[in-house]
Amino acid sequence: MKKRYIVLITILGLLVIIRLMLPYIAKQQINKALANIEGYHGSINDLSMSLYKGAFNIGDLVIYEEASEDPETPFIILPILDFSIDWRALLKGRFVAEIEMDSLEVNLTVLKEEEKKNEPRIRFAEQLQEFNPVQINNLKITNAKISYLDPTVDPKVDVYFDGFNLIGENLSNVEDEEKVLPGYIKIDSKAMGEGSMVMEMHVNILKEIPDFDLNLAFEEIDLVKFNSFMEAYANLELKSGILSVFTELIVNNGEINGYLKPVIENFEVNQEAEDRNLPEKVYDAVVNLVGKVLENPKEEQIASRVELSGHVENIENDPWQAVFGLLRNAFIEAYSKEIENSINFGSSGSGGKGK
Repeated sequence: MKKRYIVLITILGLLVIIRLMLPYIAKQQINKALANIEGYHGSINDLSMSLYKGAFNIGDLVIYEEASEDPETPFIILPILDFSIDWRALLKGRFVAEIEMDSLEVNLTVLKEEEKKNEPRIRFAEQLQEFNPVQINNLKITNAKISYLDPTVDPKVDVYFDGFNLIGENLSNVEDEEKVLPGYIKIDSKAMGEGSMVMEMHVNILKEIPDFDLNLAFEEIDLVKFNSFMEAYANLELKSGILSVFTELIVNNGEINGYLKPVIENFEVNQEAEDRNLPEKVYDAVVNLVGKVLENPKEEQIASRVELSGHVENIENDPWQAVFGLLRNAFIEAYSKEIENSINFGSSGSGGKGK
């Protein structure tokens, strides 16, 4: 056999061996990095690669939070993560990624009191950004669950959003760079199996203070499902109550313009529930105020409209406005259950080219 064929076969053999070893090496490196994240530790169970497609797949990612009051409950569980190169961006000379996550679980367990001031989750996000320096252009999350857990109170709190889906497109301004708000994010979800939450946002995420135009609607959320939260933090148990929340919010060059409009219907407190902390008379007064005074006598709903304005770093939101809004509405009017479409990005601040 000629020498050049031997060299060629040797090189091909080495490439095959390297290709077979790459997933194992990458898995080891990722697990090493996850073990060294300050305040957190985690691992992946599986990793596969497709060099031809410029993609790899991670299986069974689990991360634990050491500052949590329940550090044995995983902070993040991600059965499937697909990571691939955005070829359209690559053709424009930019190295960005497309990421898909399926059945993601995020457990936001209350932190230990002494750890809260350290802002571990902010530091975690910063470390993740260093861990993955590649920009994300397209992001897709399907069938996720995001929970808030507090095992330190009685009853223990476990509330969550389920059926959570997110689509994020053009988050790195790879396409439509002439638009003021080239990025797009849409989220839809339920709250503990009830109602719906839909959020749509056009955004320029690359600015130091991102510009965005956001519409969000929570509709028909059954508050009784959140009784563990109500009982633990407010000593209230609800017999009934349906919550809807509507908001339009714009940030343009750091300036905020928008409103928040909550509507509660068929609100009824269980007055027979045992009061753990409040004196009986105070408890009765709170129940009477919330359950009767603020109830709209015609529409049987509690509603208000809170204006949001100012700068991102110094938002002007007078809490008394919400109180007076509720009282006014209790006797005068009930707000419509819908987004008003009363503000738009072009009319706020400096304007622009639109979405």
